[in-house]
Amino acid sequence: MSFSSDAIVHETSVHEAVIYAVADADDVDPVDLDPLYETIDPEALDALFDGGCAGQVAFTYERHEVVVTGERGTVDGVEVDVRPHRAAGVGEDSRASAAGQ
Repeated sequence: MSFSSDAIVHETSVHEAVIYAVADADDVDPVDLDPLYETIDPEALDALFDGGCAGQVAFTYERHEVVVTGERGTVDGVEVDVRPHRAAGVGEDSRASAAGQ
């Protein structure tokens, strides 16, 4: 099986990592959570920590205490990785090619 050049690369942002960590803590799908922007500005959070901020931001989201410090974060004291991650997905054309269509 081969993938064509239309593979999609998605980088998970700091705010997305926070959402996924809180969803994991509640054992729910991330889409079932309240929007993060009702608690904190997601773009500001990304800008702070994608730029290598040495500070710390703490807030409560979905009844969980979230702390983000550089490349580390905690949800209710449990360490989570909030570094941006790159994940390769497959575009529509690639899925069709892989399925032999």
